[in-house]
Amino acid sequence: MAQIVRAILFAKAIATTILGLCANIRASHDPWGIDFLPSQVRRDIAPIVRSRRISAIALIFTLIAAILVSNAFGTIPGLVDVIAQGIDWDKSQLGLIRLIDFLALACVIYNSNIADKLKTMKLYQSAKMIGRNGLLIYVIGSLLSAGGTIIKEAYSLTYFFDILYVAFGMKLLHSCAIMSDKRKSLYRDNTIKI
Repeated sequence: MAQIVRAILFAKAIATTILGLCANIRASHDPWGIDFLPSQVRRDIAPIVRSRRISAIALIFTLIAAILVSNAFGTIPGLVDVIAQGIDWDKSQLGLIRLIDFLALACVIYNSNIADKLKTMKLYQSAKMIGRNGLLIYVIGSLLSAGGTIIKEAYSLTYFFDILYVAFGMKLLHSCAIMSDKRKSLYRDNTIKI
């Protein structure tokens, strides 16, 4: 969440400078070291993201990216490879196009109110907990993926194995996230408060 806040506020500073309204970066544009309260995020970012013009541009950019990445939904094979030669769309680095694509998709999701609807579901809390422990989940997920690939290469297995392996992996990731959260809460409770 903090990275999204910083990216949006940095984009706000760039837009402000480009439009010539104000050439300096105010403290609200440079949030390093500042803990944002949810009310501050809503106050500072929501008016920008809720703008109809910004929302329309973000939706158009997201749709164009979806068409390009999917090779025009399978109708133009190799389209994404041709496009990737001319722009910095490489996944190994966060280029300008990939950053804009990320921000546009975040804007579309924010304006669709999907998150508000998802918060009412029980699955949301589990997904939120897994997100809080992202690095641990990434490492264990990578190990599970490598293990699954090795098993599939060594033995000829059916799709039933794939379904069971994915279900096992999801349960393992969820259990690891629960243990990590409990460990973090124990650490927080045992620290000396000054």
